[in-house]
Amino acid sequence: MFGGDFDLDDVAEGELGNSTLLLGSVFFSNVIVQIDFPNSRLQLFPKSAVDMDKYQNVPMKRVRSSGLPAIQVKINGKKVWLLFDTGNSGAIYLKRSVATSEGWLTADTQIDQSKVLGLSKSADVDMFKVESLKIGPYELESVPIQVPVEGEHTNVGKSKRETSTANNSRISRGIKTKGVMGFDVLKHFIVTVDLDDYQLHIVTP
Repeated sequence: MFGGDFDLDDVAEGELGNSTLLLGSVFFSNVIVQIDFPNSRLQLFPKSAVDMDKYQNVPMKRVRSSGLPAIQVKINGKKVWLLFDTGNSGAIYLKRSVATSEGWLTADTQIDQSKVLGLSKSADVDMFKVESLKIGPYELESVPIQVPVEGEHTNVGKSKRETSTANNSRISRGIKTKGVMGFDVLKHFIVTVDLDDYQLHIVTP
């Protein structure tokens, strides 16, 4: 791969649908990853090759209790932190309670039923559109939003671990996300990301 041979540690068998191998974030540590989604190309850079401090244009932080990356976007002008997940086939997957509390999903909203596909599982969802999504310097219109069908359990945005302090109090580190950013938005961009330092740059081709 990438013109070289790799020895892989901690390889586990799992259900990955049509995929043969899932490379996690640890595989891409210590490098900068660039994904040209419109042209289906991937390349890796040494960190010395790109000044991400200069070029990052999308707020990115670690997700609470997991270390995964989260990005900040604006949905209809409201700031929302979303898990950065290229394995989600949809556009944006939100907690249903978030969509209803913000007024994006109401009794009058036109809804289509659909299914969101991940690498290892799928879920039934209600899908509707919001007027605008701002990601970095770009604004998209009429963006699809997916939420779990009513009554379906979801753990999006929930913390799995906490850190104990010396006096045995409990603290949580990182951003609490409200949903997942998926492929149907990212497919429009060339994405350059430093997963170790939580820095992201996007640009249209």
